[in-house]
Order: sequence, then structure tokens, then C-alpha cells
Amino acid sequence: MCYATYSLSQSYYLRRGSEFTVRGTITMKKRIIRTLATMVLAVSVIMPGVQGLAQEMQSVEMRSLGELTDAGDKLKKEEWDKIKTFRGWGREVWKCGDYTGFLSNDKKAFWINGIKISADTVEVKIPSEINGIKVTKIGAYDFNADYCSIFERFPYEEDKMSAPAYRDGRNITKIVVPEGVKVIGQNTFAHMKNLKRVSLPQSVTTLEHNVFYKDNQLQKVNIAAGNKTFKAKKNVIYSKNGKSLYLIYGKVKSITIDAKVRQIVDSESHKVTNNIGALARGIKVFIHKKNKVFGAENGFVYLKKTGELLYYANKSKDPVLPKSIKKITKKTYWCTSYINKFTLSKNVKYVNGNYLPVREGYLRKFYIPGKNKVKFVNCDAIDLQSKVTVYVNRHLKSYYKKVFRKCKNVKVRIG
Repeated sequence: MCYATYSLSQSYYLRRGSEFTVRGTITMKKRIIRTLATMVLAVSVIMPGVQGLAQEMQSVEMRSLGELTDAGDKLKKEEWDKIKTFRGWGREVWKCGDYTGFLSNDKKAFWINGIKISADTVEVKIPSEINGIKVTKIGAYDFNADYCSIFERFPYEEDKMSAPAYRDGRNITKIVVPEGVKVIGQNTFAHMKNLKRVSLPQSVTTLEHNVFYKDNQLQKVNIAAGNKTFKAKKNVIYSKNGKSLYLIYGKVKSITIDAKVRQIVDSESHKVTNNIGALARGIKVFIHKKNKVFGAENGFVYLKKTGELLYYANKSKDPVLPKSIKKITKKTYWCTSYINKFTLSKNVKYVNGNYLPVREGYLRKFYIPGKNKVKFVNCDAIDLQSKVTVYVNRHLKSYYKKVFRKCKNVKVRIG
């Protein structure tokens, strides 16, 4: 069986019967040579344009990729998955491996919001980078009412719009935060009952609310020597110069505020609050005798200059305010057992009733000694009690009857 074929020598064969004859070899060579010449000429003319077009298309493709990720080819190397917006926060949540969180607008920084770990994990070293993107913040988003840590609430799964609560952080004893992290968000390490040691880098400048909330076993917070904002000493985190008190951590029975301390500062906003009660939460607070700003007496902590009561933690059911205290304000924080009898000092001049140590049904007797007319604000708060008797100087009985005239459960008597 015979076939007509074309060889690379440009000869072609035609079948005639059982014989093969060579025909048109020279003519075919000429045609092919002319065709090849034309093709070479065309290629030589258009090749620069083709190369330029290819380069331009490649450039456009890379620019598009860069615009899409804003991180070049860093994000395309691994499985970055954009997950559904969670609980109407209005932000896109990203997931990479065991980490979830938020990318900055320029996609150059990552905020870790959740870390998934195994139940038997005891030590965690948080990465400084995830898929080439620097980690600058760790912690929950703007709210976290349940006080869960980032290990307890690995919050995002692609097919869910709720936050499954993981309790895998319960066995962790040590956490190392890497250099580059600037912010430790609220409740980041909250309710970690076995956490004993935490290492913070020199880059940290902000510790948001309740970072170590209910970490009763926390014994040591190591802050890098090069940190310019914080230092730690005996379960207390101070400013670098020692003049500001930021946080109290771990379960301790008492603390002593150093002589250098001049103010209590919110570790998140860095604003002066002097709200020692919100930090101490029931522990006894002592003040170094050389401290010029704060004073302490019988469980009462106050500002020396103004006499403003800041904090009280004592088991007494009939406390008497020291003479140094002149004001009870919205900054006053009570942490005590139910009080049956309460006595102001003779020097008290101002009382915000909303911040008296009153609990419904427990306060029975309220003594206002001295001849000074105490200015009461929101005195109707006392009316929450059942049958409270206010004892006053006999010369001021009419004055206090007017003060408490709207309080149906309050009786004013001389005493």
C-alpha cells in the first residue's frame, strides 16, 4: 500500500500504479524558499511589536495582581481565604492556616484576631509574620463582651456567621509575643486559668482593657528591656519612668503602689483616670509612705490634694471614712461586703449618691456627722434601700430633710 508524503528535502511522490516517480522537485523547492523568505521578513518586521506587547501584557497582569493583593506575590503563595464579614463588623476577615484576622488597608500589616490550637498546647510563640505579612496587633475586635481570649474564640469559619467558642487555651502556661507587635488588644489573654508567664517585646506601646483578665495564675510578665513605654514589677505594670501605673495582673492579696507613682493611667488611651478600683478589683492597696499623690488608710485609697475617695476594699460592714477624705465622686470604687452602717467623715463636703456603698436592702443606718452642709448629688440613690435612717446634727435636720425630701424610704433623725 502506497501513500503520498512530503519529506524534509521538499521532494514529493505521486503514486502511479506500482511505481513511484519524482515530479516537480525543483518547482516545489522554489515555492518553499519563497514562502520561507516571506515568513522571515514578516517576523523580522513584527517581532519587536510582539515582544513589546507581550511585555506590556505581563506588566499589566502583574500590576493587576499587585492592585488586587497590595502585597505583590506574597499573598498568592499560600491559602489566604477571604471569609464572610462577621456579625456586621463591616470588615473583611482573612484566614491563613490557623490564624484569622484583618489586613490593613495597604495589606502590609496583619491583626491576629483568632488562633486555633490543640487542646494540649502549653506554650505559644506568636509569629512575627504570617505569609510574609507583618503582625502588628493581636486581640479581639472592638467588642468582646464575653471576655474570651484569642485562643478561646477562633471566630471565623467560611460557612458560619457565628463565633464558635474554643476552650483550647486553658492549658497554656507560657506565651511569647514577637517583636513588631505594637498593640495587645482587649481580653487577648483573658480567662487563661493556667497561664503563668508572658513575654512582651520592646515594640509594644498599647495594652488594651482586660488583657490579663482573670489570669489568676499569672506570675510573671517579662517586658523587653528596650521597651520605651512599659516596665513590670511585682504584678504591676508601670510606665518606663515609674510615674504611671497601668495594670495589675495575677491573683494577689495586696499591692503597694511605689513612691514615684503620680497617676493611674488607662493603658489603652494613655489618659489619666486614677481609677485604681477597676484595676485592683478587690485586693488591698497600700501606698508607699513617701508617695506625694496618693494616700491610704484602713482600706481607703484617696488623692491627698483633693481628698477624693478612689477605692475601698475591706470586709467591714460599718466603715467610717477617714478625716482625709472630702469627696465621694464618680471615680469612687467600692469593693466590699454588704454594708449595714456607713459613716461619713466630718470633712466630707460633696457626695454623689450614685457612688455610695449602697446595695438594695442592706444599708440601714447612714451617719452624717459635723456641722458642715454636705452637698448631695443624685441622693435618690439611697432610696433604693428599704427603710434607711439618716442621722444628722440637730442644727442641720431641716437642711437634710430638704435634701432627702424625694426619698420615700429615707427618714432623717438627729443623732
